[in-house]
Amino acid sequence: MVERRDFLRNALGYGAALVAALSLAPPTGNGAVVRPPGAVDPRQFKLLCLRCDQCAQVCPTEAIEIISTGPIEEIGLPRVTGQPGPCTFCYECNKICPTQVLDLGTVTDLQQSGRQPKLGTASLAHPERCIRCDRCDEACPYIVVENDLTGEGEQVMRYRKLLEPISEGALQREMARLEDYCRGCGHCVNACPTDVLVLKPSARKVVRS
Repeated sequence: MVERRDFLRNALGYGAALVAALSLAPPTGNGAVVRPPGAVDPRQFKLLCLRCDQCAQVCPTEAIEIISTGPIEEIGLPRVTGQPGPCTFCYECNKICPTQVLDLGTVTDLQQSGRQPKLGTASLAHPERCIRCDRCDEACPYIVVENDLTGEGEQVMRYRKLLEPISEGALQREMARLEDYCRGCGHCVNACPTDVLVLKPSARKVVRS
């Protein structure tokens, strides 16, 4: 029979080992997955997140998924993929986060300064699957995504409000524009019937004004 003292000693030992493993692990956080709004520095996020699932439970669109597979330091952490629902930036996850690794202050400060928080960027993962249905364009609440065919028949996405004409074969440049203006909400990912799009993390914290 394990004595209470031995149990506590073992538990503390395992806990210390886990903390050490997380602190030494490469910072996969925002560098590998898209986090909910206001996520702090990736290393801090992994150390301070309680993995309590409250952010996912309170999300009205089920945009927040709790990671269940992959690297051990990611297990139990939240991410946003656009499935089964998009992020609407309601900030309920920020309000309920007990350790504020989803920092409400950060998003509030950004909004008050007229800047828009950015989670990540929509990216063409499988362009060969695109059926040119324009559902991504229709779903985008920020009028960021527009489908267009170049003279070579290449599918591109562009920011509708940009006036510069699209040149042939300019996919990479158009994706760079999307990086500037896409908020990473996942509406387009959610609307795509052939899984062409995915959300990818971004080094940017705000969209270009």
